[in-house]
Amino acid sequence: MKARQVATRMTGAMLVLAAVAAGAQSNTNTQRPLRPGQIKGPNFMVPVFRSQDRQLGLQVADVVRDRLMSDNLMTSMWVIPKKDLIANLEQSGYSGTDALSTNDLRQLATFVRAEEYIDGVVTRNADGTITLVATLNLPRAEGLEQPLPAITAPRPGDVAARISDEIEKARKQIKGANDCAQASRQRQYDEARQHAARGLREYEKGVFPRMCLLEMALVQRAPADTLIRIAEEVLAIHAENDRALKIVVDQYAAKAATDKAYEEKYIAALQKLLTADPTNTSLQGQIVNALARAGKFDMARPIIDEAVKQSPGDPELVKLQWNVYRAVSDWKGAIRVGEEMVRHDTAAGDTLFFQQLVAAYLSDSQPQKAQEAAARGAAKHGTNETLLLSVIQLARRNGQLPQALEAVDRLLAINPKNPTAALQRAQIYSEMDQVDNMTSALRAAVEVGAPKDIAAGMILNMVNPWFQRWSRDTAKTIDEGEKILHLVAYSDSLNATPAAALFSGLLQLQLGQTFLTQGAQARNCEQATRGRDYVARSQEILPRAGRQFPDQTAQAMNGVMQLLPYGEQVMRAVCRPGTPPRPQ
Repeated sequence: MKARQVATRMTGAMLVLAAVAAGAQSNTNTQRPLRPGQIKGPNFMVPVFRSQDRQLGLQVADVVRDRLMSDNLMTSMWVIPKKDLIANLEQSGYSGTDALSTNDLRQLATFVRAEEYIDGVVTRNADGTITLVATLNLPRAEGLEQPLPAITAPRPGDVAARISDEIEKARKQIKGANDCAQASRQRQYDEARQHAARGLREYEKGVFPRMCLLEMALVQRAPADTLIRIAEEVLAIHAENDRALKIVVDQYAAKAATDKAYEEKYIAALQKLLTADPTNTSLQGQIVNALARAGKFDMARPIIDEAVKQSPGDPELVKLQWNVYRAVSDWKGAIRVGEEMVRHDTAAGDTLFFQQLVAAYLSDSQPQKAQEAAARGAAKHGTNETLLLSVIQLARRNGQLPQALEAVDRLLAINPKNPTAALQRAQIYSEMDQVDNMTSALRAAVEVGAPKDIAAGMILNMVNPWFQRWSRDTAKTIDEGEKILHLVAYSDSLNATPAAALFSGLLQLQLGQTFLTQGAQARNCEQATRGRDYVARSQEILPRAGRQFPDQTAQAMNGVMQLLPYGEQVMRAVCRPGTPPRPQ
């Protein structure tokens, strides 16, 4: 049976009625004084409850405080009087009639030396009833918060009577939990477990004994599965228990590294922690990193935005925001964040950052800005070859060939054997239509180790349109054709391909036809001989192109078959002894 005072004072119900009628509560402790030899119970604090209706929170707290005084002897608990709470609050600059946050309540409990206290939220329902959602708390350690059943009743006095009963039931676990904590501190772990078990027998849904077991398992370096099991038991009773969440978060993180099934639990636990402490930027960063590892960047973005808003000067958070925005392909947002980041923290502008910034501008279809970013990076990191290559490639892309060539010179001055830069120089000369310079640059590139197949391909890329123009030109010259053939031969020597064989065969076929025609007209044996030889070499090389270019090869071979007899005919006509060449 609950110990109740039997002094000659009003009953609890009469106290409640008097409080409502008078609009004021007792400012002193009305519990029966201790008799000689009796020991005062734990100090118990009833602060103002939180409520949208400020007066309701204050009124219900006062009624609950008086009810606890009425229901409990001092040997069970000593309820701290309202005047003592108000005095401490006002000394600290707080109002004695305002509800405090959970963190401030813990501080107040320490100041008034409360060993136990109730924390609660009061709501006035649409039907006029009152609901109190409360926890019983022990301020001596983190996570010692016992949820009590929600109470809904018509009047504050009814709420007070029922919550008093629930507090009495929940307090039965405290002795076992306290004994468990003491035994654990003395490293008497088996005894501690027995005390915890006793506390749970007294109150099946007890958080306090479970928290003792959890802290003890942590000290003993218990396996992750054990810590998770105990923490999840606590969270099943009190889902917002910060201490259990922090412990389980660490264990989920360890398990998630090898078991993806724990990844969702890890993120969910982090989000619960953040709900309880929404301004914790360290926690926000932890959640964003976890979401990023899980590929959930869209979920991460609003969290990191809020974190940066709360701590705009935090370089680590801004860098994380930069990475998240790039991951979700929000290029405009990423560019804004990135540019702002290096404006305030120049150290953030390392070579990797500028490469990423260039990529962001390109993804946002801003090639000119990408070139400017690459140039800024190259200016800051003057010996970085990757950034200089970006300047070269982007200047080429933007049609700024002289600037591209200047950047090539800078890079090759740093590293004369950079094959990529050497190939870029050849490509720039190609785009400038400087064939001789391109050829020289390609030879130099190959000498410093540029891939021969790439060099050969660059030649053919230039040759193709040039050959097309030359072959359609009615005033084509042999000199130009042989110049093209010379380039094709060089390409083929670097990397023999069907495309090079086709170009070579077609060029030699057309050159042969031109020489034979001119030789016949001029009755010039030397020209006729060169024409015949070109046609013969065309016949030799074209089969190499047949598999990849069957139609073009077949058509060219038909031309060869027609020119071969014609060439012999011209040779017989103009190369007989004593046949003079026709005057020009």
